[in-house]
Amino acid sequence: DAQNDIGGLVRQVGGTVDNIIPEGLRLEATLSGEQLLQIAHHEKVLFIDRWSAPEPDMDIVRTIGGANQIDTLLVYRGQGVRAEVMDGGLRTTHVDFQAGGAPILHGAVGVDSHGTATYGINFGRGTANSAGKGMLPEAQGIIAAYTQLTNRYTHTAELLQDPYKAVYQSNSWGSTLTTQYTTISAEMDDILFLNDFTLLNSQSNAGTQNSRPQAWAKNVVSVGGIRHFNTASFTDDRWQSGASVGPAADGRIKPELAHFYDSVFTTTSTNNTAYTSSFGGTSAATPITAGHFGIFFQMWHERLFANAAGGATVFDSRPHTSTAKAVMINTAVQWD
Repeated sequence: DAQNDIGGLVRQVGGTVDNIIPEGLRLEATLSGEQLLQIAHHEKVLFIDRWSAPEPDMDIVRTIGGANQIDTLLVYRGQGVRAEVMDGGLRTTHVDFQAGGAPILHGAVGVDSHGTATYGINFGRGTANSAGKGMLPEAQGIIAAYTQLTNRYTHTAELLQDPYKAVYQSNSWGSTLTTQYTTISAEMDDILFLNDFTLLNSQSNAGTQNSRPQAWAKNVVSVGGIRHFNTASFTDDRWQSGASVGPAADGRIKPELAHFYDSVFTTTSTNNTAYTSSFGGTSAATPITAGHFGIFFQMWHERLFANAAGGATVFDSRPHTSTAKAVMINTAVQWD
């Protein structure tokens, strides 16, 4: 096929093939400028991007988004929801993650402060400090490290199988910023189309249209950020040139959703009872938004939208990702 043909050409000119993903549309290779020119005009080379390594980008949160209200009135705390955070790692021994379902590891996972914060926003139980209670304290969290990711087609397909059965994946990281729809963007769209899976990705924090190529994908739920200055009022909320913005190069509205960019209280990796009150960026806004998706999936399973009867579990009942995305966008409050 085209990948193997191009891979053979890369080796022929003296380059190195670093990764071929047979389910996908691209390959990764290391080439000098001269070697790149030798293959650039081959008829099966459709597009070339520069490779980059992955980069990382709550009490008021739960009040503004309504999690506290439905927790009190309807007891929606993520029961039955299973979802994954992919990040740099996790302090799995933190007290917030010991009660209920311990984190399920999806591959090798080391300790990382950024990942501990994003996982806590999703699944923290507020054990040592109630202010650290996440969006889905009774959900089953899954953690994966992007440093271990080699084939995203395989990894995403596994999320639909035992022992995971996840309804979404939250990502506060991505490849080097760009304004373009790249091969990475196209790959994400292909993966999500094949798996009908809900995946959220941070837009990033450049204050311009420079964003993660994953966030430019059409099937991804892209998340921007608004500064809320640690108050529960909308009146002082401001963008203030923090989060990256759209529209996409072809005019599509991006990001689709946004949440708090600053002063988010969540778990951190310093020790087993540590929290931070200053986590932020679209790295915070994305897991906050993802947690709201988790509540939606639980509500959908309980048929609170007068939807048809589903399956025996939240996973079995889940709607198409396009439906989930549409419901969340159309029930959001729009900032002015």
